[in-house]
Amino acid sequence: MALHAPTHHAGVHGDHLFRNFLAAVAVAVVAIVAVGVISTVRLPAPTVPMDQAQSILQYRAAERADWAAGVPTEASSLIEFRAMERAGR
Repeated sequence: MALHAPTHHAGVHGDHLFRNFLAAVAVAVVAIVAVGVISTVRLPAPTVPMDQAQSILQYRAAERADWAAGVPTEASSLIEFRAMERAGR
């Protein structure tokens, strides 16, 4: 029984190490590119047009002023209306 050994040993150990090194370099390059793209590409923040934002602020300020002045809101008016209906029965 004969054992067959390769006659040329050059690169037997280096081939898989070279492949592993190239794979590690490729993964590192992909990671660096991905981090670069993520850090440079920013999604725009949702913006509300200024006139719409101003009208919302004015509406909320009017609500607070009505509440402070004791002006009934639509919800409180409805509650009173339902209470009067129940009392009238």
